[in-house]
Amino acid sequence: MSLYLNRYGETSHLLHSRGERVYSIDAEWYFSIRRGYDLGPYETENEARQALISFVQEQLDFEKD
Repeated sequence: MSLYLNRYGETSHLLHSRGERVYSIDAEWYFSIRRGYDLGPYETENEARQALISFVQEQLDFEKD
């Protein structure tokens, strides 16, 4: 179980259990998002994780505006 990060404007702290967001299929790496689709492929796990971090930051920046 991991601590769930709140979206902009949310105040509650929730514990959330879920599967791994970053995964590989046939040596290609992807990450899943809440909206029901997966992004990728990336060549390495590190690239997929960095893309996930960028995606989350973009979403947080969008919600602030």
